[in-house]
Amino acid sequence: MEGNISLCFSALGDMDKAYYYMDLAYEQHAGTIFFGLRYPLNTFLKKDERFWQLLEKMGLKKYYEDAK
Repeated sequence: MEGNISLCFSALGDMDKAYYYMDLAYEQHAGTIFFGLRYPLNTFLKKDERFWQLLEKMGLKKYYEDAK
């Protein structure tokens, strides 16, 4: 659920709340976080350094480096 809420806030342009919910999803090991990472709206997220920090924590940054 947190991953979906994060996407809503990123679409609205409220990146602080978007990353708040992304971090919650990460901490709770919520599977919905992957929708936030892979969904086309993540173009809003990719512009923020916190996106790359989260991927680093998850061990996924190397798979997204070309998208940066």
